[in-house]
Amino acid sequence: MKMQKLLNIQKDLKAPKSQYNSFGQYNYRNCEDILEAVKPLCARENACLTLSDTVVQIGERYYIQACATLFDGETGEIINTVTAYAREGAEKKGMDSSQVTGAASSYARKYALNGLFNIDDTKDADSDEKPAQASKSGNTAAKGTAAGNEAEDLKNSADREKSLLRKAWQREILVGEEVMRLGDIPVENLQKYSKKTKDGSLRDDMLRVMQYKFTKAAKAQESDLPFKEVEG
Repeated sequence: MKMQKLLNIQKDLKAPKSQYNSFGQYNYRNCEDILEAVKPLCARENACLTLSDTVVQIGERYYIQACATLFDGETGEIINTVTAYAREGAEKKGMDSSQVTGAASSYARKYALNGLFNIDDTKDADSDEKPAQASKSGNTAAKGTAAGNEAEDLKNSADREKSLLRKAWQREILVGEEVMRLGDIPVENLQKYSKKTKDGSLRDDMLRVMQYKFTKAAKAQESDLPFKEVEG
């Protein structure tokens, strides 16, 4: 069965976080890391992976839509396809406009690949490791304090985003004669509504819900909601 090929790749794929962000002091993986790891597995399973980009406008903002598609090399049929989005920033220090688009493309492609191959990107591989011992106790204490502050900041940021997503998901609008939550509205309809609404807050909530659904497209199950309060 063609889906067995995807299951075999998902089971055997190992894409460690080999990149390091010296500013944020965390490890991560990029699109290239995933491609390097998955190419031999695709060859083994006689499957072909393609990536494509499209620029789309949602509301007043432009997004790079990346699509990762896995084909059966024997029949040419599509095994599965996943789409992810990344918004271009107005500018990024040290980058020209083409580099900004390229960065958004790489980000969107990474999350499309994450969805296609069921890669969990929510935790750093080294999140439970102890920091290396510094040569001086004073430096060790300072680094420990900085790491603790950074971890707390990241937790607060994640909690805030989760809270915003929960509120956006539960926000209700009138659709025809029916009141519906944003989280229950299909993505294609949210795209249409976001272009028509003049309410900036509502548009942001729609985009937040869409972004979540896009990045979790490969796991679109009720049990995979980001918060239990939405269920039921």
